[in-house]
Amino acid sequence: MAIIKKKNSNMFTGLIGPMIMATWKGILYARARPRKSAVKKEGTPGQVAARGKFRYLHQFLSPFHPFITVGFSGKAVNKTEINVAFTANYHSAVIGVYPDLSMDYPRIRISEGKLEGLIAPELSCSPSGLVEINWKTEATRGGGYNDHLMLVLYSELYKKTDGFIGHAQRSDHYCSFPIREEMQKGRVHVYVSFASQNRRLASNSQYLGVLEF
Repeated sequence: MAIIKKKNSNMFTGLIGPMIMATWKGILYARARPRKSAVKKEGTPGQVAARGKFRYLHQFLSPFHPFITVGFSGKAVNKTEINVAFTANYHSAVIGVYPDLSMDYPRIRISEGKLEGLIAPELSCSPSGLVEINWKTEATRGGGYNDHLMLVLYSELYKKTDGFIGHAQRSDHYCSFPIREEMQKGRVHVYVSFASQNRRLASNSQYLGVLEF
């Protein structure tokens, strides 16, 4: 693939002979048309394993997408937020050897950035499924009192997420969130981080632990 750094504003995109012209994230590029192959190659064992790991992580991160698009917005330079999150988790959070793959839940990153995270967060959950989080609110060197809290709950059993962005802010020092009754089964992992009001900055996500139902 070739990237054209200087472009004419009137230049069109599309198919030009064996080349495809297109723009992505404001960048004009050209790439060769894929060749049709009569026989689909399976690839080497290493290639099959790499593709399997790629597919496994892609499927795992899918329910996190609404949170990732905010949590990695400050890192997505000429890339999508999903691509940046994929790279951040590919080498650190996926463990095992294909096809026996699993996730190292404490190492999963839902967001990354320069904002200060939660100071001394404490997690609790009532028998009815009400999640409560407390944290300290003294002034920080890398965040504002009006930063929005992002809470992400992930159900291992259902492979679904729940939570919010902005229901609480840094200065509140407390938030609560009721886990839906249908998610109160098995293991539910809890992640938190902060995002600026304009969604351009975020903190590194923090793993608060797992709730057992």
